Amino acid sequence: KIFSRGELTFVFVSATTATYSGTIYFCDGTGRFEGATGTMSIEDGVYQITGSSNYDPEVFIGEFSHTGNGSITY
Repeated sequence: KIFSRGELTFVFVSATTATYSGTIYFCDGTGRFEGATGTMSIEDGVYQITGSSNYDPEVFIGEFSHTGNGSITY
């Protein structure tokens, strides 16, 4: 596994679709990825809401799609 966190900006273009861009930071992992570091720039992300949580209707479930450029060191 590789762990990451993102600094992404989302812009909703409809009630269920958003575009996004920003940076994903790789910050550790398990097994051979323990101690992994790196970044990936995202410029063409699309997030599509496909439903909501059964437990909290304000928590959305969706699909992310993007390409990115960057590197990971492990």
